[in-house]
Amino acid sequence: MADIAIENMLVPKAKKKVYAGTSKRTKICIHQTGNNARGADALAHAELQLNNAREASWNIQVDDKRAIRSYADTDKTWHAGARGADMVAIEICVNSDGDYFQAVVNGASVTSQVMKANNRALSDVIQHHDVTRKNCPEQIRGNKDGIDWSDFLRLVASGGTVIPTPVPPVPPKPTPPVIGPPVTPPAVQEFPAIALWEDQSWGSVTTK
Repeated sequence: MADIAIENMLVPKAKKKVYAGTSKRTKICIHQTGNNARGADALAHAELQLNNAREASWNIQVDDKRAIRSYADTDKTWHAGARGADMVAIEICVNSDGDYFQAVVNGASVTSQVMKANNRALSDVIQHHDVTRKNCPEQIRGNKDGIDWSDFLRLVASGGTVIPTPVPPVPPKPTPPVIGPPVTPPAVQEFPAIALWEDQSWGSVTTK
């Protein structure tokens, strides 16, 4: 599978929301948009940045069909506070009208390309959660569609070519009822055969 092409739709200098200076690109920070609305795809998020509509910025957004760059890797984008300034930020779209699985695969392909372009190792690919403790990338962290973080890293290492096979959950085995030792009914007490006779008085034989 060929790498997905990264298109340029760069935010003009006058509209840039970045920290001053040049990013050292020490890490590649993976996000998911958290926006599952229909149409909230890569183009919508690129236009959001282009129109200066958010007090935030990230380098690349990717969905199930395309990847769009809004900022150069060297720009210090606003995606994870000051600690994220020297990281390249990649947003993976989760719009409900897109193919989530393919969006994650494309995200891995983009990440692999950014790694090579900036001479980064797989260990330099981190989650937004690692920087700010925010639950992001939420769906990957939650193992949506059977892809967890370790699966994503395997996808990145292969350039998006090794597709994980979702493992169906194993239904829990029913808990057998607790069965104690068999209950033996009390034995019927048998008395010895004793000859009885009527003598008009209560005696020991009568009692027995």
